[in-house]
Amino acid sequence: MSKVDGTSQLSERIELLKIAREVLVSPKLHPELIAALDLGNYTPEVHTQVFAIDLKPYASIYLSEVATLGGEARDVAAGYYRAIGLPVPQEPDALFTMFEHYQGLIETLESSKDDLTLERVRHLRSAFLFEHLLAWVPFYLTALSESYDHFGLFSEALFEFLRDEVEELELDVIGRLPIVLRDRRFFGDEGLNIEAKLSVSLLVSPFSSGLILSQNDMFRCARETDAVTRPGTKSFMLENLLGDRPKEVLQWLVCECERQEQLWSELASDFGEISHSWLRAVQSTKSYLEGLHLVL
Repeated sequence: MSKVDGTSQLSERIELLKIAREVLVSPKLHPELIAALDLGNYTPEVHTQVFAIDLKPYASIYLSEVATLGGEARDVAAGYYRAIGLPVPQEPDALFTMFEHYQGLIETLESSKDDLTLERVRHLRSAFLFEHLLAWVPFYLTALSESYDHFGLFSEALFEFLRDEVEELELDVIGRLPIVLRDRRFFGDEGLNIEAKLSVSLLVSPFSSGLILSQNDMFRCARETDAVTRPGTKSFMLENLLGDRPKEVLQWLVCECERQEQLWSELASDFGEISHSWLRAVQSTKSYLEGLHLVL
């Protein structure tokens, strides 16, 4: 690759990350950007529904057993900044914050000619990509495009970016896991706090169940099972569905595990052992649900 080609690629990646941050943060997008990303009838209300209510782009939602903002997963993200001597951002686990930091690393590559600086930046890119992005972002992007198909082009552009970074940095995604995934507990594991009433809070926790469920998924469940639910949190909606038609909704959840199992398996060629962790989680959840189905 020539230096000109390399610089051009860096500029393209910087521009993509700028666009991604704008989409994640800004309720109002320029019409030209909406058209370029094929976002359809994008409105501020759509932005609020997707990124502020339904599929919040925060690592702590996807990397903690309780799927809430903050907590240990946010502390882990904050620890990265402390370790390299940078001030901790207000929301260190937010995807737009992570993209801003990664953009800064790439901009350093574009501007610096010092070999030691370039080597340090390469190391930081590798560590941040592997430990803080790949652990959850590919699965988040999949859920985003599956639940809101007008974000398909946006998600695919970021998928390509992640794949290119893995290839360029020669990351080993086959034989190792990010630290946050190494002690992941699955349904059926000793110590995972599974309560008698179907553990709804754990089922809607991506880290625990391996499932990323959106409000659109809950409404789809209602349609496909003829069950009744009301808008609210995903835990609230799922509890309503199970309360109305428990057998049918339980079987729907088993089928949803199979659907997402297929989605995660399709990511294995790009993200290796990380995808296998998500696969094991959803497979364990499916086995747990199948066992419950037999006694209902």
